[in-house]
Amino acid sequence: MTIHYFIAVLAIAGFYIARHIHDHKKKGKKLICPFRMSCDTVIGSSYSTLFGIPLELLGMGYYGLTAVLHVVVFFGIVPTPLYMLVIAGIAFLFSMYLVLVQAYKLHSWCSWCVGSAIISTVIFFLSFSIFF
Repeated sequence: MTIHYFIAVLAIAGFYIARHIHDHKKKGKKLICPFRMSCDTVIGSSYSTLFGIPLELLGMGYYGLTAVLHVVVFFGIVPTPLYMLVIAGIAFLFSMYLVLVQAYKLHSWCSWCVGSAIISTVIFFLSFSIFF
């Protein structure tokens, strides 16, 4: 059960990273990267949307859904559904794709985006450990 709690906490952190990026983009403010990376280059690129939807909004949706689902499971309201692993797997694979885009297409890095990818990776492997 503590795995669900930890995943929920990670998902909340991921949600706030995505929200931080979204707030800066929406206000047109420069996004400061903690590790002197090129956040504005990455979040302003053509790769920062999927079907016209900003990736940070998709991230907020994913992390919000993940947090709620794991809180519900943590309190024993429902058993752990397998689709939670599927959702985490899709998010993990998409995060890895975005890391590759930063490395090989943009040649720029966003520390907020990398942090989100790390959170997504940890959530996936923790979710995987629940089932296997």
